[in-house]
Amino acid sequence: METPPPNTAPFDAMSKNVFQATVAVMGYTAIWTPAGGGSTYTAQVHFNNPTSALEKFGIEFNPDEWRVEYYAEDFPGLKDLADERGSNEVLNVAGVNWHVRTVVKKWDGKTYVVDLQKIPV
Repeated sequence: METPPPNTAPFDAMSKNVFQATVAVMGYTAIWTPAGGGSTYTAQVHFNNPTSALEKFGIEFNPDEWRVEYYAEDFPGLKDLADERGSNEVLNVAGVNWHVRTVVKKWDGKTYVVDLQKIPV
């Protein structure tokens, strides 16, 4: 007899609630329109914007590591497009345009981490 899969619904609901609470307090507005055209999506995201001030607190500072975390349903299709060779997706975070370098799914399967590269003005 096969064991049924575990019920992850309670964890999924709690995870989403925590994500929504943290972006409501510390999040940044991000806007994405697929490079090939389509609907524009807006969401609150976690934004890692490294500054040299972090070094004062013993946190490793790397000015080239700009990242965003978003919840899966916020930017549907972004990961697939970013995985395509030659993709030129742009994410606007707090009024600044960033080139999407890579998108990686975290262990929970619902949160994605985007590595960004600043687009020169």
